[in-house]
Amino acid sequence: MEREKVLVSAEETARQKEYMDKVRALHERRTTKPLAYVHTYGCQQNEADSERLRGYLARMGYAFSDTEEGADLVLLNTCAVRTVEQYGTYKSYTFMVEKLGFTTLTQADSQQSGNMGLGGYEYGVTTEEMAAAYGAFVNDGVFTYGRTYSYVKDSSGEIVLENPDSISRVVLEKGLDAGTAFEILSIDIADIDVGKNIGAQLQMDQAQADKNIAQAKAEERRAMAVALEQENKAKAQDARAKVILAEAEVPLAMAEAFRNGNLGIMDYYKMKNIMADTQMRETIAKPEKK
Repeated sequence: MEREKVLVSAEETARQKEYMDKVRALHERRTTKPLAYVHTYGCQQNEADSERLRGYLARMGYAFSDTEEGADLVLLNTCAVRTVEQYGTYKSYTFMVEKLGFTTLTQADSQQSGNMGLGGYEYGVTTEEMAAAYGAFVNDGVFTYGRTYSYVKDSSGEIVLENPDSISRVVLEKGLDAGTAFEILSIDIADIDVGKNIGAQLQMDQAQADKNIAQAKAEERRAMAVALEQENKAKAQDARAKVILAEAEVPLAMAEAFRNGNLGIMDYYKMKNIMADTQMRETIAKPEKK
């Protein structure tokens, strides 16, 4: 099979970089950087791809975590073939049939790791079943069978959704960002009512959450400062108590010195004279109270 070389245009590359810069600008409004955890389960090519992904995430304003706990974004980069080899070909087949609702897989598929890992099934799979299976991964692991429709009618029986592109055109004509999710409040033949900007609401909720966290941390720092002040006061009281205890030992030490003959009566009077002289000098040096 001949491979066709695909080149990404400079315009497309610039558009992707512009999008990453917009995401970074959103993250810079936060008080803390969002954390990303990138886990690689695969070959060296997967490792190289993960390094590229980390570069993209860094440009979008993410910092990185060594564990998935506490990470705002968890990205698993894996190899389908290695996953099947590790998990088991038949177990992969059973999981797809019993848990994800695939109906076209055969016993021959269950014995071929290439079929299971690369999608080379004997009879293929339908787009509807594939979409329903992927939906389980973004629905907290809950699988629901897919439904398809060809048109949607309003309460009067008029067809209001037959070509989804018409809705996109009206939304864009209203000047709304094509990359932002909005609630469609009502659909009418002549008009489409677009509700609140979900992206903006999420940003406001995130800003409020960041504010609450900052206030909680500030209160924690204030409580720690009060506790430290109380601890220092207790230490000062303890130091004063030790000084008082030491001063109380002085008369006892002098009496012991008299008994042992280490201190004479003249020595005692000299010491008292020195203390009186010192007290007089201190009194003279103090400023007069007005």
